[in-house]
Amino acid sequence: MSLNVTGLILASGGSSRMGRDKAALEYNGASFLELAVSHLKAVNCDKIYINNADNLTDLIADLGPLGGIYTALSSHPNVPYWLIIPIDMPTLTPEILSHLQQGLHDADVARFDNEMFPILLKSSDQMRNHITTLATDKSQSYSMRQFTKPFNINILPKPKGSEAAFANINSPEDYETLCI
Repeated sequence: MSLNVTGLILASGGSSRMGRDKAALEYNGASFLELAVSHLKAVNCDKIYINNADNLTDLIADLGPLGGIYTALSSHPNVPYWLIIPIDMPTLTPEILSHLQQGLHDADVARFDNEMFPILLKSSDQMRNHITTLATDKSQSYSMRQFTKPFNINILPKPKGSEAAFANINSPEDYETLCI
């Protein structure tokens, strides 16, 4: 299935555990941001948005990943599909993202088993209305699981040998381990 996919890189977090901007960290000679953009380009994303202070700034602060997704869906309601990756997964590969794109089928959401990211969303009015409710109602949970719960989700098995590609680099210790 060929999709008209737009990429979203979630990079608006405060990097409080890391102590510095994760987007600027380097792995294999490229910044985490350069790697994320490269991976999305390799799977033919039509456009790529970066959810950060310089690009696609959160409409509502302090919602975590949900805030970036809310901002993207609200700001670009005509985008049919969103391939969303966090900035702190530098070892993701285009092959994994391609596998995810092939796994949407008739679902609204595709993701891998035991992982919330990367995630592929089929945008709809229902999805935009639901995320707006979550983002604007302070009594709601801001979790990704709560966001995706009402939708038809295709949960894919991880490709064999790909476990390391799903590692989040959230702390100096994680980064040190990555660079060894």
